[in-house]
Parts: sequence; C-alpha cells; structure tokens
Amino acid sequence: MVGCRFEFHADHLVPYSRGGRTGVCNLVVSCPSCNYAKGTMGDATFRRRLAQYGMGRRDRLAKRGTPPPGDRSYR
Repeated sequence: MVGCRFEFHADHLVPYSRGGRTGVCNLVVSCPSCNYAKGTMGDATFRRRLAQYGMGRRDRLAKRGTPPPGDRSYR
C-alpha cells in the first residue's frame, strides 16, 4: 500500500473482469491510486510494471483511471 493514508479499496488479485471472485482469498487492501492504476491487470503483471516503471508511472495510470469526484461505483 502506497500513496494514501486514510482511504483504502478492496482490490481483486485476479480481476473480476477476468473471472476473479469476490471472496476473501482474492481480495487485498490497496490505496486508490494503486487500485485504479492496476485496472484489469493481474497482481503479478501490475507488480512487474510498477517495479519496471516506478511510482510515477502508477500515478499517471491512476489519473487516467480515476472516476469523477463523488462517483463511488469503483469502491
């Protein structure tokens, strides 16, 4: 978890859009920036890209995936 101090999301390790279930074994806590940046990538792919491109890349991806203010459909 990086980037946020008080707000957290439940993130799917295997994305829901790729057949991942919404169960305890497939959920982790993540900051919103990481969750939005991860999008539909699997956990391993996201971690490789984060290691390769760094936090700046995560922040740029998160800005593209961030919902409008007040939209809680991503949570």
